[in-house]
Amino acid sequence: VLRMVDIPPFGPEWVGGVCRETGGYHAFGVVAPKNIWSQLRFGSDEPNSKKVDYRVIRPAVFERAISETIAVRVMALWRRVLTDQRNYGKDPAIHLDTDQFSFYLAFAPGEKLTARMTGWGSKVEQLLDVADALVVYADGTITDRKLLKVVAKAEKKLGI
Repeated sequence: VLRMVDIPPFGPEWVGGVCRETGGYHAFGVVAPKNIWSQLRFGSDEPNSKKVDYRVIRPAVFERAISETIAVRVMALWRRVLTDQRNYGKDPAIHLDTDQFSFYLAFAPGEKLTARMTGWGSKVEQLLDVADALVVYADGTITDRKLLKVVAKAEKKLGI
């Protein structure tokens, strides 16, 4: 239904979101064990550095049922941010560089709502907080009550 891909400059890459299956909604997370860029030795200036086969990277995959109520509220957050044109202005202070954060945000395939953001947009922080909470909920670290608190806080900041 929705997902966020986070490609930080030095930490592990991860994907978090919500999927819909026959039995209902699920929160999911896919987390790389280490930063893929550095694991594959891209950008290495060592002359004898060999590139590593990408198949050695084994991400952790988590999935856990989520209530329809929470899933619908998370979808509303994504829709609010992705459909608000004010979130897509040009920021002259942001320069694309390898030490920038990149986020890829998407909605259900039929919705055609998708975005790519570099750096911290005005509303990206709320989506990042919720996506991160979905991942730690999926891996069993937090309860649905804690996930709901994160969603409610984001809703408040977004005026939902």
